[in-house]
Amino acid sequence: MKPLSISEELQSLIKEMRRRIPDLLYSAVISADGLVIVADLPPEVDEDLFAATQAALISVSERVVGEVGIGPLSEIVVAGDKGRVVAMQAGPEAILVSVVPADVKLGLLLVEMRRLAREIASKF
Repeated sequence: MKPLSISEELQSLIKEMRRRIPDLLYSAVISADGLVIVADLPPEVDEDLFAATQAALISVSERVVGEVGIGPLSEIVVAGDKGRVVAMQAGPEAILVSVVPADVKLGLLLVEMRRLAREIASKF
C-alpha cells in the first residue's frame, strides 16, 4: 500500500476534526507564509486570500502579544455576529484555521484544535 502524502494526511486530520465537531463550518491548514496546504472552504471563499489574511493576522498577533509581554501566541479568536474564526499555530510551518457558528462550544473546539495542531506540527 502506498503511503499517504502529507497533503492527504492533513486532509484526513481535517475530516476527523469535522467528525468530532459537527458544527464546524470550514477549516484549513495554511503555511506560515500564507499559502493553502489543505482547505475545506466553500466555493465562494477565495482560498488564497483567506490563507494570506490568516497568516497576516497570526503575524500581527504574535507581535502584539510579544510587545505587551503576554506571548507566545496560543490562538486568535475573531468573533462576528454569525460565527467565529479561530486560528492557531501548528508548529513553525503551519497554521490551523476553523470557522464555526457563534453558538459553538468554544472550549471543545479549542481542545480539538490544539490536539490537531500538535499532530500537524509533527508532520513538518
